[in-house]
Amino acid sequence: MSEARNELQTVIATLGELHAVLERLRGEFVHGIKTDEILAYQRHSEQFRESNAAFEATCPPRAVDQGSDGNARAHGL
Repeated sequence: MSEARNELQTVIATLGELHAVLERLRGEFVHGIKTDEILAYQRHSEQFRESNAAFEATCPPRAVDQGSDGNARAHGL
């Protein structure tokens, strides 16, 4: 019975430590982000979307067929 009690106390202590870590991380991610960082992220995301769209427009998609020998072959559409 005392072994089970020790294990329970260990689990409770570990949960307390995890709770403290989660609270610290929540504070860092929720309160630690500055408006400038949010705007920079949005700007970089828009630039990525634009460059990705330009790349997709210049590169034709590829299709993969399986040949009669069972090997996959890629070809342009």
